[in-house]
Amino acid sequence: MGLGVLLTAILAKIAAFAAWFVLLVVAMYAAWWLLGTDLGVWFFEQLLKLVISIMNTISFDFSAFNPGQYISALPADVVNMLGLIRVGEALAIIVAAIVVRVTLQLIPFTRLGS
Repeated sequence: MGLGVLLTAILAKIAAFAAWFVLLVVAMYAAWWLLGTDLGVWFFEQLLKLVISIMNTISFDFSAFNPGQYISALPADVVNMLGLIRVGEALAIIVAAIVVRVTLQLIPFTRLGS
């Protein structure tokens, strides 16, 4: 009976060590996973900071893209006719449709045919 108790105690110690070792491996995997994701996010953040600093060094005059200056150069009758046929509202609807379509393209499972 003494040998059976000794073997049972040894097997219990081996099982406890195996359970501890499995917990250690799981904890190490979780720690490495968190370290890897944090490192990936850090690299992405540094890349975005680099892009922002590069964009801040670029000086470009965006006033050339102001459509108001071109509309004010048109004759008064043309501007009146564009207002009467609601060209501004039509362009707003078209731009809104394009924005909605691009936004839907960004969602993975709503790519409707394109």
